[in-house]
Amino acid sequence: NKAISRTITASSKDGDKKGGVVWHTQGSGKSLSMVFYSAKAIKALNNPTILLITDRNDLDDQL
Repeated sequence: NKAISRTITASSKDGDKKGGVVWHTQGSGKSLSMVFYSAKAIKALNNPTILLITDRNDLDDQL
């Protein structure tokens, strides 16, 4: 997966430590994308700490 590969490169010792921005429109599955990305990142990055921050209570319930 391209996103996971770029995360591994950016978070490596010599990486630039920059994340990225994923832009989705309303109703396009942002929450689901975050969950799937997090699951892949947990496996690929040896159980990292992942913090998901939402700005609405209804999003908390979705996750």
